[in-house]
Amino acid sequence: MIEKRKADRLKVPLQVEYRFSTQRKTLIERIRAHNISGSGIGLILSNPMEIGTRLKTLVYFPDDTRPVELISKVVWCRPKAKHSFAVGIKHTTIAPKDKERFISLFCETMINYFILPSKVVIYAKKRK
Repeated sequence: MIEKRKADRLKVPLQVEYRFSTQRKTLIERIRAHNISGSGIGLILSNPMEIGTRLKTLVYFPDDTRPVELISKVVWCRPKAKHSFAVGIKHTTIAPKDKERFISLFCETMINYFILPSKVVIYAKKRK
């Protein structure tokens, strides 16, 4: 399988809340991100998500009281284990009020985890 990611991912314990609406209801779930990059988030979910589903995503960074709000899209979904699915979401829009905060908080989180390397695992994209 050819790696299509444009950014390396970090496995950090960030809380993520995602919301999406169907014709019947709005689903809201708060979980821990499996990994995150500047362009997307990896999630492990108990139910599959349809590719193309648009999500309102809130990312909670350590030492910050307000989440960063993103609009995201499901770009892939694969069975992971019994009753779990690995889901990749891509950031498509960031609220203007949150863009600078996201960059700052994301960089700060990376630096903090590099200083304390036992807390982070880096998944580098495969080079051709």
